[in-house]
Amino acid sequence: MPGRSVFKELRRDAGKANLRSVLTEVKKLQNIQQLGLPEDLFREISPRVLDHYRQRSACESSRDFRRHADPVRYTLLAAFSTLRGQEITDGLVDLLIQTAHRVETRADKRATAQLVDNLIQVEGKTGILFQLAEAALSNPDGIVKEVLFPVVGPEILENLVKEFYASGPFFREKLYRAMRASYQWHYRRMMPVVLETLKFCSNNQTHRPLIEALELLKGYSGTKQRTFPIGEDVPIRGVVRPAMQEMIYEEGKDGSRLINRINYEICVLLALREKLRCKEVWVVGANRWRNPDDDLPKDFDTQRKAYYSALKLPVQSNLFMKGENDSCKILTDPPLTLWNS
Repeated sequence: MPGRSVFKELRRDAGKANLRSVLTEVKKLQNIQQLGLPEDLFREISPRVLDHYRQRSACESSRDFRRHADPVRYTLLAAFSTLRGQEITDGLVDLLIQTAHRVETRADKRATAQLVDNLIQVEGKTGILFQLAEAALSNPDGIVKEVLFPVVGPEILENLVKEFYASGPFFREKLYRAMRASYQWHYRRMMPVVLETLKFCSNNQTHRPLIEALELLKGYSGTKQRTFPIGEDVPIRGVVRPAMQEMIYEEGKDGSRLINRINYEICVLLALREKLRCKEVWVVGANRWRNPDDDLPKDFDTQRKAYYSALKLPVQSNLFMKGENDSCKILTDPPLTLWNS
């Protein structure tokens, strides 16, 4: 909105999961990142104390901030920017996950709607094929119209063809085309700014190919190349679903096998959604989507027995798995203070 201050704009919540919301949240996060606040600025401060400063700053106007002494003003702004940056990052990841899900589900609905009218279940296909084979073998030199049509009418054959085209690889081709159309002409505009603003990481080497794929997309962002150059190391395993690998390849003019950039980006986006949801991939500067190692108390390794005792769980994994101890019951509502302290 024209005339709205940056500080007021930062207070606004994210809208619905669409391209406009993603671009707006990216802009807000970039404004906070330009402040250059250290990541460990408030590491020794209790989250409750920090949230108190954040709430105080959130209800004050820009004029009120200017009236504070420099130490107070800068502390309030830093606290607000730090926590608000985490919230915006979390919201941006949520929008990214929802957008990836929308691209896939809408394409599936569109492809299904296009093919459902042609989907005709022909009963007794095995018997029909047997009759056709028997008629063809009995008169191999005959004309199709004179030999096969009297056995199986042209309408039945036409229905068999329609059923085949409405299933299997032809349905997947329709699905991929619908996904590509939705992503290429609309959602693709968000990928460069998201990759430039968010930093994705993983603590598991198994998912390293996905991180490398994101870096690859970031490197080619802004270029107009349709395919990746021959010889480019493009991660496939662990990034592209086996059923979708046929989607990313196309044949070059010289007969070489090339990888289509847009189709590959779709596969990376879907893989990123899956790994984010199970926290195999995490985002720097986020709170809910932060490094899963930070979910444990900092002294967990040295105070492991004390924490297990507070949770009423055995330290020995075999006792936990076998349930030989009454204390092995999993708590439905574990004390959150252990994980947030």
